[in-house]
Amino acid sequence: MKTLLKLTTAVGLVIGSLALPTMAFADSTETPAMGTVDAGTLIGKNVVDAKGDTVGEIDSVMVDANGKVKSVVVDVSGWLQTEKLISLPWKGLTVTDNNVITSRLTQEEAKQAAAYAYVDEGNRRKVLTEKGQVYAEGSDADMTTSSGGDGTMGTPVKNPDGSINASQLVGVNIENGDGDKLGEVGEVVIASDGGLQGVVVDVGGFLGIGTHPVLLNWKDMKISGNGDDIKAIVNTTKDNLKSLPEYKADAASN
Repeated sequence: MKTLLKLTTAVGLVIGSLALPTMAFADSTETPAMGTVDAGTLIGKNVVDAKGDTVGEIDSVMVDANGKVKSVVVDVSGWLQTEKLISLPWKGLTVTDNNVITSRLTQEEAKQAAAYAYVDEGNRRKVLTEKGQVYAEGSDADMTTSSGGDGTMGTPVKNPDGSINASQLVGVNIENGDGDKLGEVGEVVIASDGGLQGVVVDVGGFLGIGTHPVLLNWKDMKISGNGDDIKAIVNTTKDNLKSLPEYKADAASN
């Protein structure tokens, strides 16, 4: 059984072990461990109160200089029946085994809390520094994806520690050893054991035969570079690509 990792899914892939960490934590009563969360995946997640009622949706995430989550901006407008954003410290939230983010905040406390205002409204729905600026590793620039991925979450393809954010591989160019573009990553395929099996690339244009998506094994690929400035290379030939069966999602899920 294989699972397709769609563009909207943001997970971190540790290359050394091919393990795909999720937002699940060891104990639902403990504060989520800093550094285990891909900050961008939190945006759009709901926060609930102790009763399970929706407090609001995470609008943005604040991280420190090392990219660890410090707080989240939550839109509590629906809960309070009046337009309002507030900032909640990450250490004050808990995450259950089912990835439900819970806050002990009450409606009265939310009403009394200071309203959060963005330094720039264009920074909404992004990963930000604690000063409210768009977060980017080692610079003040927006960490959008130049070579692949959707680039909307401030998440690079390759992290400073060498791990890969698998969802950001979507859209990355794949080349052969001669530097010829074979195509772009359309999907990332995860095996049932959680390991990365490979990427789906439409090599039809390169072969001159029309649409022809194939599954390229991850073990045959080499990724070099940092952040979004990466190169994804697979040593293969036209004959080999022609011989690969056309990839079909339905067949892969069986």
